[in-house]
Amino acid sequence: MNNILKKFLHCPICYSKFGFTKYELICIKNKHKFEIKQDIPILLDYPSLSKHSREQQVYFEKYMQKVTEYTFKKMDAWKAQYLERFKDNFPLIKNKRILEIGIGDGYMAFCLAKLGAKVTACDITFSNLVALKKITKSLGIEQNLSFVCCSA
Repeated sequence: MNNILKKFLHCPICYSKFGFTKYELICIKNKHKFEIKQDIPILLDYPSLSKHSREQQVYFEKYMQKVTEYTFKKMDAWKAQYLERFKDNFPLIKNKRILEIGIGDGYMAFCLAKLGAKVTACDITFSNLVALKKITKSLGIEQNLSFVCCSA
């Protein structure tokens, strides 16, 4: 897990800072523990998710199975327009910290990282974060992305 996340992450239960091991985050105040898997902190209690959130997870897990490197190389027109509107409103992207909450298929996180932003991608669907992490690594932009499994 990268140092930027270590600086900014706090316990979602009591908001205290974390102590870190390779596989676990432990809040320093109340000793709440959270797992780190595949270098992704999991700050989520899956059984406590709402029905709607669980349904979203199922939907996006199925959707993400279709996402490949090619998905990001040949983007749908509406996604390209959305990215252009973002760049119009925020023209200075390179080296800026961007937090994306709810990554969907990850195209915005991918595109912003490719433009040089330092992106933290957050989502409740761990498998999607893992999939996006693999794709960004194979495309050589993983150094610009951090991942956190959490609720908004």
